[in-house]
Amino acid sequence: MNFSQREGLKKPRTEIQLHDMDLKLRNGIWNAISLIYFSEINPNHSNHLPNYERLYTFFIEFYKDFLIKPIEELNLYWKNNLENFKSFYSTLSWNEVYDLVEFFLDNFPDRHLNETFTIECNRILTREVSGYRIIKNKVSSIITDIEIEAVTTSLENRFHPVREHINQAFLLFSNRVNPDYRNSIKESISSIESLSKLILKNEKTTLTDALTELSKKMTIHPAFKIALEKMYGYTSDANGIRHALLDESNLRAEDARYFLVICSAFVNYISEKI
Repeated sequence: MNFSQREGLKKPRTEIQLHDMDLKLRNGIWNAISLIYFSEINPNHSNHLPNYERLYTFFIEFYKDFLIKPIEELNLYWKNNLENFKSFYSTLSWNEVYDLVEFFLDNFPDRHLNETFTIECNRILTREVSGYRIIKNKVSSIITDIEIEAVTTSLENRFHPVREHINQAFLLFSNRVNPDYRNSIKESISSIESLSKLILKNEKTTLTDALTELSKKMTIHPAFKIALEKMYGYTSDANGIRHALLDESNLRAEDARYFLVICSAFVNYISEKI
């Protein structure tokens, strides 16, 4: 918070940017792209784009798979290409800016720069009160650091089936164009079921069975165990999440986010215990 905000002379932004993007946020993301990905350009050395292998490779992919234009239209003179790219950026809608962010992370051939870009973008998204953060190269509407940590950790779970369920739940939830909250919730719940089966090496086991076995081997607070069993019982109830709540018309982003985060946290907790 700066001086003007502390003194009440200028109000800080408090409204979360979820379905729009103001100029400060748009400019912040542009500056991150420019400073991180375009910093290697040295006009005194060369303005010929092919002399910068990583950038040239990226822009070939950009024309081929993002713009879907003939790659021969790519301007090989960097100054002109930059002007074209900046003009293109200014025409993007808020969601297309995030599409571009993901495209950089998926296609720029330098993992270190991509990690730096992720950190800088998340800093800007936080500063400008965006409702989105970058997790595993995807822009998602998970808005707290605690939620981000829970999901990120579960996406690295050592059990492949569990990891795949969480990953699919995350992808279905974070699709900004066509989110599938119903199936995201189902995948989140399936991650817990999968973990339970792996723990007891029994395809027919339930979470309650798994918790009972775990409590014989390690300390699990009884109240916490009951809370987990109740949550799982609710999600498994024939009249619960699997049927009545999974009516598409009843579901919102907060429902899918809740199950993604709570199931991720649960998976992380149990995985640490075994």
